[in-house]
Amino acid sequence: MITEDFVPFSLAKALRDKGLDCKFVFYYRDDDEKKVVHHANVLQPLVYGENVDNEVINAATLQTACKFLREIHGIDIIPFHEKLPNDCYWCRIEKYLYTMFQQEPIFKSFKDAVVNAIEYCLSNLI
Repeated sequence: MITEDFVPFSLAKALRDKGLDCKFVFYYRDDDEKKVVHHANVLQPLVYGENVDNEVINAATLQTACKFLREIHGIDIIPFHEKLPNDCYWCRIEKYLYTMFQQEPIFKSFKDAVVNAIEYCLSNLI
């Protein structure tokens, strides 16, 4: 089954701090210790700062985060999957077709590789 991959809570906060500002249906509550993704009631939309007592952090998908980096900052995250010898994932990061960084092929999941690449971009390139 295909599901949406949301960025982790800490990355969601970093994306917000770097300028990702759009309305999402899914969000994190800053007071939630488990940092689970919540769904806004579509019939009564979440009004930021009014319907909840604590801070709301938008839960972006990996695709949205990569689109933000590509369209706003000119940074492309290009994932790769190597079947042999280790069945692992890695990403190359390019800015205007110039390779800025390339991960070691050590990640066991697509999501881990892309989250690591997004974190690298937010910390080092923006």
